[in-house]
This record gives sequence, structure tokens and C-alpha cells, in this order.
Amino acid sequence: MKTREKPLLLGDFELETLEYLWREGGGNAKDIHAVLGLTRGNTLNTVQSTLDRLYKKGLLERTKQGHSYHYQSLHSRTEVLARKFNDLAKELSGGELKSVFAGFIEFTSRLDHSKLDELEVLIADYKSKAKSEQT
Repeated sequence: MKTREKPLLLGDFELETLEYLWREGGGNAKDIHAVLGLTRGNTLNTVQSTLDRLYKKGLLERTKQGHSYHYQSLHSRTEVLARKFNDLAKELSGGELKSVFAGFIEFTSRLDHSKLDELEVLIADYKSKAKSEQT
């Protein structure tokens, strides 16, 4: 029996931390605290706790370097977005794709033409990639 994956719940500081790790390619608690923690008024302990939570959620890998851990994201921004979209689709539509597509079309109707062109290119790229993986 397949176990159901828990929704990925992320707080604001967890998202900011992931953004930092994606942008910088990794870091330790002191690095992140120097950039994010001080501007938000967070302590080094808060940064360490946030990194540990993200690690326990399976989003980060860590390696011991001296007396601290160096963290890197295990998933790209696109992969995390896909999981969050999946969670939202399950929550709001019970996984019914027709409602998900209808909501997405409503969203895209508000975009300018250049963004719609980008979307068309992305869809074509994904279709091409899927076809080449099938053969």
C-alpha cells in the first residue's frame, strides 16, 4: 500500500532560507545568519533550528565541516514548486485535474502575452522531453 506523502508546509523564514541555499549553492548557519538572520532580527539558534527542520523535512542534505554543518538543497526550486502545486491541487480539488486546469487557465488569463509565449515554450519543451524519454 502506497503511503500518502504529507503536505509540504513551509514558513516564511524556511522559504527565505531555501532561496538563500538555491542562490548560493549551500551554506552553514553562520553564513545564513549573517545575510538573513541579522536583517530579520533572528538569532543564530533560530537559523540553526530552521536548517534542522528543513533537513528533517527531507529538503536539505548536510555534511559535517569542523564544528558545524554545511547545508545544500536536495531539490531545485522547480521541484519544490511542483510539490507545493501538487499539495494545493489535492487540498482544493481532491486531485481532480479538470478543476486544477480551470484554475490555472483563469490564472494565466491575467498574464501578458510575453508570459503566455514563455508558457507555450515551456509546455512544448516538456512535451518534447516526455516523448524522447518514451522512446
